[in-house]
Amino acid sequence: DEQISSVGKKKKSSSSSRQRRNETVEISSIPIQVQVHVVHFDHQQRGDDSDQDRMFVRDLCRQYNLPFHCYYWRDYVSGNATTNTTSFTQDEARDWRRTTMIQLLQVLRGATTRNNDTAYNGMSQKKQNQILPGVIMTAHHLNDSEETVLLKLLRGVHISRLQGMEVVSTFHHPSSSSAALLARPLIQISKQNIKEFLLANNLNWREDYTNEEQKYLRNRVRNELLPLLEDLVGGRETLQKRLHNLEDQSRKVHDDVRVRVDVYLEKSGTNSTFFVLPHVFHARGSSFINGVDSTNNTLLYEFGLVQEEALHSWVQSQMGYNGTFSYQQLQRVCSQLRSYPTNTIWSLDIGNGWTVSRSRNILYFGKPGNK
Repeated sequence: DEQISSVGKKKKSSSSSRQRRNETVEISSIPIQVQVHVVHFDHQQRGDDSDQDRMFVRDLCRQYNLPFHCYYWRDYVSGNATTNTTSFTQDEARDWRRTTMIQLLQVLRGATTRNNDTAYNGMSQKKQNQILPGVIMTAHHLNDSEETVLLKLLRGVHISRLQGMEVVSTFHHPSSSSAALLARPLIQISKQNIKEFLLANNLNWREDYTNEEQKYLRNRVRNELLPLLEDLVGGRETLQKRLHNLEDQSRKVHDDVRVRVDVYLEKSGTNSTFFVLPHVFHARGSSFINGVDSTNNTLLYEFGLVQEEALHSWVQSQMGYNGTFSYQQLQRVCSQLRSYPTNTIWSLDIGNGWTVSRSRNILYFGKPGNK
């Protein structure tokens, strides 16, 4: 049920593309030869309406001579032995799209053309080996990004991650080290402006009627919360500025701390298997510090903002796209460390089957279903 541009994700409003195959475009004044492919994911959840979406995109591709790739949900379920359920879920569908798009990039380009890509100039060799040549372009717009900020706020993410969607980011394969560049060329344009452009140019589009249903949290944020906030602050423009300011502050915090986090992770010896706790020190100057008797040679942990962010980054990397490590969960782990500094063996359930376990100065992460 999704319209995808240039190997991309959901496009709530599909329109005619003016780009042709092998057309030369300019990005930052650098001419680049591009070949555009269009991918459509048919989730087969809306009967005839899903069929009409697919045929609409297919006909546009024929009109503009663009390669068209179509994938069906039922084919994915029947051909995937690791799928635990035949019912449709948002998480499963998202992983399916991500896996399929990166696999398609691998087929279309391969590694042999990497050295000819100007987009990879300046990257380290390790980075080049991980990121596939080519760009996945999606039709996310400004409203989508604003919804993402509010969803993160509702879910209690860390303050350094209260940001919407980036114009360009790295798109990771859910189950491998492969990645691709993800671009959102419409992310600074509102849905209303896109509709006005389509109407002014007599271009047709289709909309997914389920976007108006209150079944999903994102839909409720879109249809209920955003209009309410706009009314409370005095209009859409004011709300947009305040969300932008929030994102800007969050990004600055993230960028400032991230440099120190990278240094800590490298020096501590933390890797994908375990997290190394910070160095300990002897309490000085008082018999009791934070309720711990320092006269008994008690060791305390230096666990500040950098260490917290490092731990958050490590746990989130373990979860991948299968979960979100909230600030509340982070504080539970940090509280365990601070409250029981001499307890070196424990396991903490942080929710939804995820666990963080300690063995001496090492933390391990447990995934749901793992023993």
